[in-house]
Amino acid sequence: MTYTDQYVNFDLDLYQTLMRTIGALSRLSSNNDAPYINYRLAEGGYMRCVPEENYEDLSRHDNSFDVMLCVNNLRLGVGIKTFLAKPNGRSVEKVAEFNSQNATYKFSSMEDDVLMKTVASLRNKRVISDANAFDIEVAQSFYSCLIREPGVLKIYEFDYPLIDEHNLQLLKSSGATIKFTDGRHFYTFSKSKSVLLKEFNYADLKPLANFDVTIYDDPMELIILFGELLEKRATQSAQPEDPVTTTVLNPPPSGRDTTGLAFVTNTPTGGESPKPDWTSDPIHQALMKRLAEKPKPSVRNLPYVVLPLYSTRKDGKYVPEKSGLNQWAAGGRKREFGESYIPVPVLIRDFTQETDFFKYFYEDDKHGDPQLRCEPFTLTLPNGDHVGSKLCQQGPKALMSEHNVDLSGWLYRIIDGSDEAAKDRFQTRRVYTYQDLVDIGKDSVLIEKLSDEHYRMTVLPIGAYDLFKERIKAGERPLPLSDFLSELAPAETEEDYSEFED
Repeated sequence: MTYTDQYVNFDLDLYQTLMRTIGALSRLSSNNDAPYINYRLAEGGYMRCVPEENYEDLSRHDNSFDVMLCVNNLRLGVGIKTFLAKPNGRSVEKVAEFNSQNATYKFSSMEDDVLMKTVASLRNKRVISDANAFDIEVAQSFYSCLIREPGVLKIYEFDYPLIDEHNLQLLKSSGATIKFTDGRHFYTFSKSKSVLLKEFNYADLKPLANFDVTIYDDPMELIILFGELLEKRATQSAQPEDPVTTTVLNPPPSGRDTTGLAFVTNTPTGGESPKPDWTSDPIHQALMKRLAEKPKPSVRNLPYVVLPLYSTRKDGKYVPEKSGLNQWAAGGRKREFGESYIPVPVLIRDFTQETDFFKYFYEDDKHGDPQLRCEPFTLTLPNGDHVGSKLCQQGPKALMSEHNVDLSGWLYRIIDGSDEAAKDRFQTRRVYTYQDLVDIGKDSVLIEKLSDEHYRMTVLPIGAYDLFKERIKAGERPLPLSDFLSELAPAETEEDYSEFED
């Protein structure tokens, strides 16, 4: 039984079919004898094989996890990976990147032992922070890996561990890299790339699935045929019940193509050569029916704004010591745990007023002067909580929840890792700093508008507010949300980390 099957009804057969078919087109991108599967396609294929009510796509959020599986009250994270197999069954793959942190920590100048402890701590902080944002159980999270060999795809699952910071051992240092272990797993950190790599050891593991893939030598022929199919469907749009006809040039002699679908040969008139037809194959029909029942990926292009968790001054970004996240440290009266707010800069307030993002109105103050106010609304957090919220204070300049701790407590857990750590901070009067945000790799929040009464929030990586702000300052409209998220977490090229292997 797979990790996935313990929690949801994962359609492994359909996943194999999707990956096998994508792998058949490998020559579009690669001349390797092993199938080429872009990681975005592996992620998308995985999600198409999970019931819609049981997952959420995190792959565009620059998150430690690509998918969140949701079953009853349990939430677990899944990291989707695809990489080439190594002869020894041990592959070193990237699990974290710390470019934003390098500016502060200057990894290349650190002593190896200090660097090992720092990287392990940063990795754990980020995973715990991402898990707390979505209320994910790290201990039950896992990696789903699609490993590629010549003519073969194999699926493995691995646990998703935190690094045991109390059992670290430095194994090797080469100047540009360090290698270390926590007694359970092996890690490599590249100082020049600020990348943490983890060894995935599958030498003695039995794959969950092991299936052959035939790579077509000229996939452009398939693209041409697919274009013909689209044209045919367009001309038959008035007949929605007409089944999809799929044809493939030069089918294997067995009469069954690489997706496991039987060919039915139709002989056209006019002397044309016969073309294989999957239409009437019962296996094909069953797979098409199952795929149609799966959720199609949605494009998130709702109106949105980005708010910073910090302020700026000439010497850079900072968290004010007595306002914003640290309002609980302000004087004047006794402050309670949870007294914090998210600042709303004037630029964003003006933008949201111009675009009717929030529902503003004017109300006279006690002196009879009109003041801009905002209607209260419901804010849905990534952990599923629905929080009554509003913009308040003069301006209004502060996003707060009706019960302070509802929103601030969620933020504290993301930054500190637990309620206990946040309360200890409050008791010892240790204010939040911008370095705390750097350590977790997040310094902004995204707010999407679902309606005038309902909004949705999530955290964003370092630099998100800068990107949003520059477009607004230039008088430009924000990018569509899907494009904005893609720019924050651009598609990666497949890298070979063989140089870091022993």
